[in-house]
Amino acid sequence: MAILAGCSRTGYSPLRDREPVIHATWTSCAEEFEPNGDSWGRYPALLGDGFRPVSALVCAQEERDQPDGGRDRVEVESRIDDIGAIVRALRLPDQPRTAEACGDGSANPPWLVLLDQDGRWLRPGVPVDDCGLPRNEVLDAGKALRLTVVRTRVVEQIVSGAAAKAGCQQHFPDKFWPSPQEREHGGYLPSLPVGRPALRIETLTVACRYHRPNRWQGTATVVAEFERGGQVPPNRLAELHGRLASSTPAEPCTTHATRFVSLSEVVDRGEYVYIEVDGCMRMLTVVTGLHVLTQADSELRTLLAAF
Repeated sequence: MAILAGCSRTGYSPLRDREPVIHATWTSCAEEFEPNGDSWGRYPALLGDGFRPVSALVCAQEERDQPDGGRDRVEVESRIDDIGAIVRALRLPDQPRTAEACGDGSANPPWLVLLDQDGRWLRPGVPVDDCGLPRNEVLDAGKALRLTVVRTRVVEQIVSGAAAKAGCQQHFPDKFWPSPQEREHGGYLPSLPVGRPALRIETLTVACRYHRPNRWQGTATVVAEFERGGQVPPNRLAELHGRLASSTPAEPCTTHATRFVSLSEVVDRGEYVYIEVDGCMRMLTVVTGLHVLTQADSELRTLLAAF
């Protein structure tokens, strides 16, 4: 079902009273690309014959699986030599804003720049339909572009090969980093339940170790990064079960840990045990929406260091 919205909330008012900004020499997507799907609405339309494009470049980002099992976010720069259809679509006029209900505006043309024979380039605006959204002719021409990849670069590692092999997430939120309200109470709120919820420890076979980078220090949201991980050895599960089952209510403590272990059944599962292996050495058990805070001990830390 299409999501309907008033055009005044969805569409753009194209910049028809400004001349496009023409740049002398193209550098690269790494320097110029703005990975924002609706950035087309911030540029003047391609009007008149003051700029005669002969080619185009498209910048995009995509996720790619790597040979080692990891996954990266990759920036792709592509060249377009046959630009006739896209230029004709970009030169279309705007349609009057007459529609009473519009789509969600999620369809966007490719992020592209046009180049002339001297190598100058500009970022063209896009003609809009009766909702103030990109005209279908532009969207269709964008989908039909024949791209030749010029260069690629890794923007971000989503998950490393080591984390993927271990069955771990690359990043994990620091569950013990308190919110501003919690910081007023010295850590977790006093109302957080203590004790042990029912959780089948024999299913928690993936142990993932994380560390908190210094660059996150002092921020509102802290994300720990994968360090190492893998399957818990079957001959250690009973010992691990015993250590977890013997945990006691968490003691008052405000020392922030720098390393953590997450025990889970599978990646992204909603049930897990999150354990500080330094600092206050607390444990947070999350199961069916319930968060229970308990205290770990040095024996459990020694056990977790073994895998």
